Amino acid sequence: MSAELRQQRERSRKSLLRANTAVAFVLIVVLGLGLAATWLGLRATRLGAEAERGRQRAEEAESRARSELWHAYLAEAKATRLGDTLDRGRAALDLIRQAAEIAPAPELRKEAVAALALPGFQLDSSLPFNPAMTAYEFDPRLERCAVGLTNGDIVLYRMKDRSEAQRLRKVDGAIPEDQGAPLLMEFSRDGRRLSARYRQGALAVWELSAGRTCFLHDADKPRGPTSRGRLSTDAKIIVGPVRNPRDGMAVFEIETGREIAFFAEFTSFRHASVRPGFPMFAANDGTNVVVVNWETGARVSKLPFEAGVRATAWSRDGKLLAIAGGLLDVHLWDIDKAQRTVLPGYKSDVATVAFDPSGERLATSCTDGSSQLWDLRDRRLLGTTTEGHITHWGDNDRIGWERHQAGLETRRLSGSSVYRRIVGPLDKSDPSRMDVTPDGNWAVSAFKREGLFIWNLRQSTSPDWVPLPGIYSLCFHPREPTAWVARRGGAEQRSYQVVTNGNHASLELGDRRPLRGVPGRRLDLVTSSLDGSALAWVELGAGRAWTDLWSRDLAPIVIQPIAHNSTADEWSSPRGSGSISLSPDGQWIACGRSGGFGVKVCDAKTGSLIAQLASAEADVQFSPDGRWLVAAGGDECALFRTGDWSRAWLQPQERFYQKFCAAFAPDSKTVAVAKAPRSTLLFDAATGEPLGELEAPDASPITSIRWASEDRLVLATRENQLDVWELGRMRRQLAALKLGDRTPGLQGPLVARTTTAAGQATLPTAWIAFAVLATVGLVAVIALLSLARHRRLIDDYSRTEALASQRERELEGEREINRLKSGFVSLVSHEFRTPLGIIQSSAQILERYLEKLPPEQRRDQLASITKNVRRMGSLIDEVLLLGKSEAGQMRFAPAPLALGELCSRLVEEMLSATHRQCPIELVAEPMPPALVDESLLRHILSNLLSNATKYSPPGSPVRLRVRREGSHAVIEVRDDGMGIPEADRAKLFTAFHRGANVGQIGGTGLGLTIVLRCVKLHGGDIAVDSQEGRGTQFTARLPVFESTGPPSPSRLDAPVNGPARQPQ
Repeated sequence: MSAELRQQRERSRKSLLRANTAVAFVLIVVLGLGLAATWLGLRATRLGAEAERGRQRAEEAESRARSELWHAYLAEAKATRLGDTLDRGRAALDLIRQAAEIAPAPELRKEAVAALALPGFQLDSSLPFNPAMTAYEFDPRLERCAVGLTNGDIVLYRMKDRSEAQRLRKVDGAIPEDQGAPLLMEFSRDGRRLSARYRQGALAVWELSAGRTCFLHDADKPRGPTSRGRLSTDAKIIVGPVRNPRDGMAVFEIETGREIAFFAEFTSFRHASVRPGFPMFAANDGTNVVVVNWETGARVSKLPFEAGVRATAWSRDGKLLAIAGGLLDVHLWDIDKAQRTVLPGYKSDVATVAFDPSGERLATSCTDGSSQLWDLRDRRLLGTTTEGHITHWGDNDRIGWERHQAGLETRRLSGSSVYRRIVGPLDKSDPSRMDVTPDGNWAVSAFKREGLFIWNLRQSTSPDWVPLPGIYSLCFHPREPTAWVARRGGAEQRSYQVVTNGNHASLELGDRRPLRGVPGRRLDLVTSSLDGSALAWVELGAGRAWTDLWSRDLAPIVIQPIAHNSTADEWSSPRGSGSISLSPDGQWIACGRSGGFGVKVCDAKTGSLIAQLASAEADVQFSPDGRWLVAAGGDECALFRTGDWSRAWLQPQERFYQKFCAAFAPDSKTVAVAKAPRSTLLFDAATGEPLGELEAPDASPITSIRWASEDRLVLATRENQLDVWELGRMRRQLAALKLGDRTPGLQGPLVARTTTAAGQATLPTAWIAFAVLATVGLVAVIALLSLARHRRLIDDYSRTEALASQRERELEGEREINRLKSGFVSLVSHEFRTPLGIIQSSAQILERYLEKLPPEQRRDQLASITKNVRRMGSLIDEVLLLGKSEAGQMRFAPAPLALGELCSRLVEEMLSATHRQCPIELVAEPMPPALVDESLLRHILSNLLSNATKYSPPGSPVRLRVRREGSHAVIEVRDDGMGIPEADRAKLFTAFHRGANVGQIGGTGLGLTIVLRCVKLHGGDIAVDSQEGRGTQFTARLPVFESTGPPSPSRLDAPVNGPARQPQ
């Protein structure tokens, strides 16, 4: 080695060493920086994680606190609503509003609806206490308040502005000074006179217009306190206890001061009350309350009351007398009927009672400081309060009361703006038979067979009673002011109109116009379609139903599939569910009470059954747009699509009563379903999603629902009440509470997430992080370049491998082709050698022994030659046909052909060719001529039949069936032979391939390949179904017909059924 070469190598070694040293130094520096950055990063990560955990803990604590507060608001709102305070509705809504600010939710919306249904108790006016006040009394209209002062004067204040309206000075009434201050007072019914009982017994009546007394008794000297004087309705008579000239109850004529009657059994400490409109008063004799006629002196009634009587009061019409005291009950007496009603539940003595002007409600106050309001129509407690004593009830739902240590107030009992209850007579209850007018302002219900209740849905007044003997059912015309009526005397139609008499509006029915109905039948139920074009009638006794397309003047059509339940007498209507329902256009009739067979839908024009939708009985209604049918049953409510009668959704129900009902909204988007005695659910008709729940206060079981108008829902209850929901107002008030129809549910925390900084990196940490990122980026670039190079190598290797695999597959395919060709050559050689040997043997026999052979043997030898020549020709034909197919030279020339006749001929030829080895059964359905290539079809049929015969044991039947399906001819060939092994089915149509189980049975493996090519030329397909050892079925489908309609009878082939020919 030369010195120059050694030097060059040494320089290369040193250069490589310097390069390696530099690289090592750089790597050490990078490694050090990386370790430092890693340590700083881990420390920063740890600190950041601790900060994040602290933030999360703070958020979770806040979320829990807000959630607990939300649930507390909800629980308190519900408890307040379910309480009995008069202003519980307002208090509950205040709590709900605060909860909605945290998170709106469906639970809040439900609670808000229930709270909105409660009546209000709003302050109207107030008057502060005067320290010198000794007594007070409101006038009947609650516009003024008389206040007695310690100096004996009486001051009248205007409640609206607290101003002094009048002062009744003691001296102006000639009342002696020693009579002291007034203790008890009472206004006359017209408010023009005021009676006053003074501390020392004087009884005076003030004429307010004159400011002077018009009656004065027991004022001559002090005698001590006694009970108040009570004025008659016309303020001409005063009744009260007196002590001069004797102790007892006296009746005076005010104008003259004349004593009309005197009753010594009632002492000066007994209470009395004058019966409005009658010369009677009620007073306590110590053990009973006695009603006395002062004109005749007769004792009209004696009403027992064992404890001390503290208060009595009459209703304004004089029918009811309320008695209260120490029994802890209030007794209500109907004097004319001598019937008593007890209002229980008091915990202390009842001190005052007061009727409202209608006599339908009663206010009471107790010595424990509580007051109660009662609805006398259903003996329901409307509410209580512990804030004061209710003493008076004026017009327009205004009450007067004394606030404890605060003053005097008038408050207004405002009904709910979203909910009203209309109460009918409890002894005449049949609310499941109800319908509403199309404008949604009136409802009509029937009681037994006696008459109708007419309900004004815009007011809360009691319904009007209209006698209509023999009434069974009524349904309003959906577009005209008429009603269809089913009555004992037959079907009829009546018009109606609204009549106003002063402040009272009523619905009056017009004269009867007979309808055809169903002649000879007693019709119990009637309903109509929404367009009014069709009616449906039901005879309960026979369980029969009819549709009456009266607008087309067609005879009634009996609905045979419907056997109506004879006890289901609830009315049906286009505005709510019933036992039957007509679709809006009158096309269908549905019955949910079909004799225990569930819900049936029938064609209203033919009476034929269309669908049976449910097995349980239910009330049914079609939606106004005709897309849906609701079936409300005792355990579930289901909605069905009328397009295909499939069920859209199902909602389980709470079974609470034997009645079940539902109603669609006029826009068909919502359906209302009775859920429980207190509530009604609203569902989205399309999805079944609950939209809300209507919960009425103190409700009774719901028996019927009618959607009267877009914004008014009417519920009839078992106690002959109508609950009216104003849904439009309710939606607006819920929106104001941020609780609209589509309130989302509670998802995740109930609080909004707060964003807090987790800390920011300092400047050195940021630079280190940047350096680490730059280093990592450099390494990443190097790694990417390396990866790219490796990827190229891998791609090259993958392409090489893929190319090798492709070459291997091609070689394997060539080997397979060569193997198949070799097998085919061997097969052809064998197939040719055998017949050629037979032909040669037969030819030699004929050549040598022609003259010696009998004629029969000559013919046999010639037949053998002919048979084997045909066998060789068939094999050559198959090979040539396959070759044409491979070269694309096979012609497809379709022409009309009778398939049945062709199949019959081919079956006969096959039986002859196989010497009837297997019987062939042909079933060819009638069909028009098919557009097929006869030559190709022959190849299909002959190969399939030949294979079926060849691979079946002798005598085993082969079945050929030809039928039509739309535009396709379906050819089925089935045998009971050896079947095809599962491993061979994938290559079944491959040329030269034969099954592994064919054994010594001859064949080329070309037949099915030719069949497949011929089927494809027709544009069809072929399928195989085979089980080894049990047989095979080939099914070919060829599109050979022009249309899918039914064939014309004149073009049908003659039917070919059963076996074509049986073997002889």
